[in-house]
Amino acid sequence: MSDDPYETGKDAGHRMARAAQDHWLRLQVPIRQACYALGWAVAVHGSLIRDIDIVLVPWTDDAADPTEVLAGIAAVCVATVGVGRWCRDVPTAKPHGRIAWAITLPGGTWLDVSVMPRAGVEVGR
Repeated sequence: MSDDPYETGKDAGHRMARAAQDHWLRLQVPIRQACYALGWAVAVHGSLIRDIDIVLVPWTDDAADPTEVLAGIAAVCVATVGVGRWCRDVPTAKPHGRIAWAITLPGGTWLDVSVMPRAGVEVGR
């Protein structure tokens, strides 16, 4: 079994899917706890085949700045699976005011984190 995240082919795809599913099983509770403590809710969506798609939704009136939440999620990833790199300065604009960041994980997979805006505040501002 190769640890090369750029490996291609059917076996590599199966390993990546297994990595995404295994990581989410380990990460879901601590990520939800970290987000809840900062006033955010977490929803997972997608197939968990290549990556882990999650949506962050501001849940309280005093929900923390999204970059603080992403830093907390990255720290959970490092503590839980050993890797959690994200580039704070490279978000992707999405429809309806969402902003997305990627957090890399072992096994060639990643968290695709989409953040809904807080009321009256642009995401990442």
